[in-house]
Amino acid sequence: MLIRREKNRVGVPWDQFGGPGCPQMKSIRSKWNELLRSDKLQERYYHDFIARNAHVFFPMKWSSIQVLSKIRLGAELVTDFVIVRDEGSYGLAYQLIEIERPWDIPFTKDGIASARLTRAIHQILDWKRWIEEHRIEARKLFPSFLHLVECKPLFQYCIIIGTRKNSHSWLDKRNQLSETLGISIRSFDWLTEHLQHRSESHFFHDEYTGGGAEEDQLEPIIRNALANPFVRAMSDPEWREFISGRFNFSHMVGHNAERLLKFRRTNSYEKNFLSRVTVNASSRSGAKGKKISK
Repeated sequence: MLIRREKNRVGVPWDQFGGPGCPQMKSIRSKWNELLRSDKLQERYYHDFIARNAHVFFPMKWSSIQVLSKIRLGAELVTDFVIVRDEGSYGLAYQLIEIERPWDIPFTKDGIASARLTRAIHQILDWKRWIEEHRIEARKLFPSFLHLVECKPLFQYCIIIGTRKNSHSWLDKRNQLSETLGISIRSFDWLTEHLQHRSESHFFHDEYTGGGAEEDQLEPIIRNALANPFVRAMSDPEWREFISGRFNFSHMVGHNAERLLKFRRTNSYEKNFLSRVTVNASSRSGAKGKKISK
């Protein structure tokens, strides 16, 4: 059934993706739950699924603007994900994420951090050390005015490991460890609940709203394109090419929206979704001109 648009609205009705009964959202949730039920899959299966559906798990909403996958820190270190946030006049901020596996227990029966959790913590400590010891390279890889000020955190860190079922006995210890290290520790249920919430609450909107005057001045078709929930994670080479251009990192989205859209890639669900909805004809042609998807 086609979804009719109001005459005064332009672009793709992304809000219908998060509505009840959307087959694309149903499929994503079903495949994700199947992965969680599968017997001891390797980490890459979970990583690849999240990377393909990056802006479903981490939508472009409020300050979160782009998900990055497998960003290299020097020759030996690689992040799983980096969430890029737009902090307005302060520039960009970054959350570096380490993914383990849902069937990995964070703590032993004696309440001692498991080998997998310990490994993840050391991985993040290595990232922190690399950023501190390679400041010039870090500034190029993670550009921001926040390198020069300390009013807001430039980097945050997160580990996703285990499930609520294999973690609940040690939540107090996990939270204490998280606070001591300055590393957020989450379970895979955190991601699952985000999916559930977004498929039941009309979470996705037709337009990106960044909250600044620069974003408000963008054309409606551009704001609509930015809100596309089918965007994949940007790879290391794509991110490095993206940041190699000369542009303003203050209110980055507002100043560089078209450049951001040019570098984005979308997943196969987008085509199926677009076949279901009615899109304003001028908006569809405008979207192609702005290279919303490829």
